[in-house]
Amino acid sequence: MQRLYYFNPDTDLALANNDPNFMSPQAIRWLAKDLALLPIWYAQRGSVVLVDQSVDKIYLDYLKSIFDLDVHLLLESEIISDKLDLQLYPWGWNLAVRRKFERLGFPEAKIKSVDQIDMIRNLSSRVWMKSLLNALPHNSSFCGQSQVLISLDDLLSLAIDLDRFLLKAPFSGSGRGLKWCRYGLDKASLSWFDNTIKQQKSVIAEPIYERVEDFAMEFELVDSTQISFIGYSYFKTTDNGVYLGNHLLSDDEFRLRIEREYFEDGFLFSVRQQLMKVLLAHYGQGYRGVLGVDMMVCKATDESFKLHPCVEVNLRMNMGVVARFFYERFVREGKQGRFAVDFSKTQGETLAMHIERQNKYPLVLEKGKIISGYLSLSAVTSESQCQAWVIVE
Repeated sequence: MQRLYYFNPDTDLALANNDPNFMSPQAIRWLAKDLALLPIWYAQRGSVVLVDQSVDKIYLDYLKSIFDLDVHLLLESEIISDKLDLQLYPWGWNLAVRRKFERLGFPEAKIKSVDQIDMIRNLSSRVWMKSLLNALPHNSSFCGQSQVLISLDDLLSLAIDLDRFLLKAPFSGSGRGLKWCRYGLDKASLSWFDNTIKQQKSVIAEPIYERVEDFAMEFELVDSTQISFIGYSYFKTTDNGVYLGNHLLSDDEFRLRIEREYFEDGFLFSVRQQLMKVLLAHYGQGYRGVLGVDMMVCKATDESFKLHPCVEVNLRMNMGVVARFFYERFVREGKQGRFAVDFSKTQGETLAMHIERQNKYPLVLEKGKIISGYLSLSAVTSESQCQAWVIVE
């Protein structure tokens, strides 16, 4: 059956809010509008992508002239009854996107039920990190602890044991819902904790590690007995954990780089096999689709390197998978580059940067693969305030 993809980047925030009438912040609405075309880079051939701007169709026509893209766009205004017999693949499921599909006329049989979404929401909570870490076999090359706090006494006890720590809300967007307590507790931390406990009933606490590298292992849960490995996501974040972008390189090059610098040969494969068993046991009954596990290489106090094998788990599509699929489908083997998502508060700035990069890094293609240069992965106009792009070197 033909698939319909839809980019709803507010899915984590919508899960946290858990209201079918949730309205995402303005910046996230800009992201959804300007990057609506993003699913074309990971969609199954012959699929449809739901958008709301004719400019996306114009840009897709250009992309089809240089790449082998068998994807079609569907404007929301063009949806008619014969377009509703599609499998729905949003970026992530929540009550708000369920309501959107209902309003567009998709039949109940095509939309995940409230109970199914409630299960996804429960499985998406950061509370699960503690049980996942405990379920992994002991490994002297691992680090990583997680503690669930439900009261002020729990927090004060933690502050006695740790001089510095990170507090996380159970539900929040990637890189959000975090409170860094680098110098112990202060008024702001206590207020944040109190508000989060009132809204979400618990808080997750972790030590602050000396992070050296960020990466993820990306999987797809096919059914209750089958999980497949999609690839690695090698990404960058700010000091506060906000996503900046991905490195574009092959899985083999990434694996060799990490194992050469920090661990022994075969280490990542062993971790991957252990993790797949744990993920299947924890998520196999209630989730189907892309699942990303964020990890960190950390430097220990003895100067050795350790792996935190489960920093976050994302039960949705993510930018790391987009970057992985884009590299494998559209970049010449052996080449490297970067994938990024930009935000601007000023209209016109994104277009100016787009033109500057086009001139500085002219695109060079051979047989539908990028050899070098810059490409915008989304349509850019004078009104754009967000953009996804790549540069191959």
